[in-house]
Formats: sequence, structure tokens, C-alpha cells
Amino acid sequence: MANEIYSKSWWGSGVCDNEQNWGYIYHSYANCGAPREPSFVEKFGEPISAYSLRNLTSNPDQALVQVSTNGEDAFDLVEEQMTIDNLKQYENLRVTKWYDQAGDDETLTAFFPAAPYLVKDGKIFSENEKPTIHFENRTSLNNQLRARPILDTIRTYNITSYSEVQEPLREGETHNIFQDIQKIPMVLLGWLPKSKLTSKVYTSITQNRKTILKNEEDNTFTFDTPTSQLNLYDISDGLRAPFNFLFGETSIMNVSEFILYPSKDENNEIVTDNLIEYYGIKSRELPPIGDAPIGDKPIGKF
Repeated sequence: MANEIYSKSWWGSGVCDNEQNWGYIYHSYANCGAPREPSFVEKFGEPISAYSLRNLTSNPDQALVQVSTNGEDAFDLVEEQMTIDNLKQYENLRVTKWYDQAGDDETLTAFFPAAPYLVKDGKIFSENEKPTIHFENRTSLNNQLRARPILDTIRTYNITSYSEVQEPLREGETHNIFQDIQKIPMVLLGWLPKSKLTSKVYTSITQNRKTILKNEEDNTFTFDTPTSQLNLYDISDGLRAPFNFLFGETSIMNVSEFILYPSKDENNEIVTDNLIEYYGIKSRELPPIGDAPIGDKPIGKF
């Protein structure tokens, strides 16, 4: 039996695919292919929720987003369709669902008039040569389920860029990035000019690998790397379960990935390394005061 092997394997993840879950599976070397790369979830553990424009699972048919061109005919996109070349065929493409690739199905949804964009008027939104979801004023995605019965502190990883040019707001409004619509204060994180974010809730935010403490006098965070470029924002107490959150509504921004892990320290360094490497994130010094912000198409990309 020189051409045969017994191995312990998960379906689709071993040297050979098989139709069983864990178990000792008989294979023939002649039918074996090269082992595939483990998925994000297999490498780093199951998140509470995971929203991305890449496939984080071992399922090749995992839908990433549901999109619509006109508000009526909706269809799903998988990873192989999430390319700039493929998106060129659309004049407009709006995201009506951003699927949860982990945990319970807590998919983010949007009604069409408020749905953010992948493509608008023939322009494909991208960051570091990868498609991204573009939010404008009055667009948002929200989690409508209140399915987290256990109180827990949740670490959030957010791959985002914020436009330095925001639209004027109505009286009393703020440029909201992230809201927990069950609790007060509702606004968890907001945008400010000059590479600042604001929060009355958080005490520290890690941008890429550098942790920034809040200025307690005005509830602001000032970052070394311009917020107009794509960055990783890691918040150790980003949410407390149960939650019902909303992205966007009054800020112009691009969001590429949002991952929630069930504890403050879950896989922090290795998840951070993966996100920074995959998205080509680079930390840069702020330009002198008065100069234009640096980065990849910092304003024109929005």
C-alpha cells in the first residue's frame, strides 16, 4: 500500500478533500492535491462576527455582500467576483447586505436609499488596489439583531479611511462613524478634522500598532498617521454585548473589514499582523500644518 495514506482531516482543509467532517479518512496519493492555505477563521479562531470583502472562511461559496443596481434586483458577490476588473461592468452598485462570515448570522443591512456604494457613476471605490465599501452622508449599514444575551467585552478591528472633506451637517449633528443604537451615548466613535477621532466611551484606540490615549479634556484622539488613508483601528472594548450597532449615517468614509472577537486580548498581535499585511497598511507621519494630507489619493478617492 505504498500509494495510500490514512490521515485526520477536516473536509476541504487537508491534503485531499473528503465528504466527512473530522475523522480518519482513507486517501490515495494518486488523487491528492496540494494542501490549501488555512482560512482566516481557521488560523485565528472564530470571531463573534466578521464582515469583509475577502472570504474569511473555508467555504469557497461564501457570499461577501448582497448588492443592487436599482434597489430591486439584488444579487450576491463572492470573493472571485470582488475584483476591480469585475466591478467595471457596473455603473452603480450599492451594498444592501454585508454578510456575517462567522458566529451567528448577524448580517448588516441597509434600505436601498441609504445603502452605501461599491460603484457610483462608474467609479469603483478602492483602497490600496482592493475594493472597499464607500459611505456618504445619509448612508449606513446596521445590525438589527439583538442576539447577544451574554454580557461580554468585544474587541473590534476596523479597516477604514475617512475623508478629510465632509459634508455640512444639520444643526446638532455630528460626523458619526459607529453607533450603538441601544445605549446612551449612542455615538461610540465620531470623525473630526486634522486626523482626529472623538469618543466619550473609549479611553484608547490603537491605530495600526500604535496605541493612542484619549485627551480627556475634549474626548479626542490625535493620530500620527493621517486618518484619510486606510488604517487599522483596534479598540479593545469596542462593543459590549448585547449590541445593536450602526455604521455611518453622517460621515464620508471607506470601510473594508470589520471583525469582532469575544475578548479584549483574543489573538491581538497575529490578527493585527494579518490585517496590516493583507491591506498593505503603512504608518506615515503627518505633514506639516497647512500642507495637504498625504496618502493614496487622500481626498480624490472619495
